[in-house]
Amino acid sequence: MIKAKSAPYLARGKPARRPQLRNEDDHTIVSVYGAEYRGIVQYYLLAGNVARLYRLHWVMETSLLKTLADKHRSSVMKMARKHKAAWGYSCKRTNFERWMPSELVPGPCPGSNPSAASLLSWVSPVR
Repeated sequence: MIKAKSAPYLARGKPARRPQLRNEDDHTIVSVYGAEYRGIVQYYLLAGNVARLYRLHWVMETSLLKTLADKHRSSVMKMARKHKAAWGYSCKRTNFERWMPSELVPGPCPGSNPSAASLLSWVSPVR
């Protein structure tokens, strides 16, 4: 199941960029990835073994970073550092709010520590 759901984000067994999204803005790219991931997680929440989706989360996160790096002609590590420092939040928000520049979001959550937030804190699998 996880391999089948990861297949669109893989090339030769590794996470790959999605060139069809290159001409979209960052918000749209992140929204597409977030909507796809949320759909899969919500579907498998009833199964009870959602924690096994960690591999899918990693594959989609890496594919997203590669897509953004390709769009901005940068490296994956630079994109990860940039977005983790600038857009990360430790509280529950919608996917696009986590990735939007801070001046577009209504404000950080009380007591949030952006540096401690994970790069992509999509809907986390229930353990």
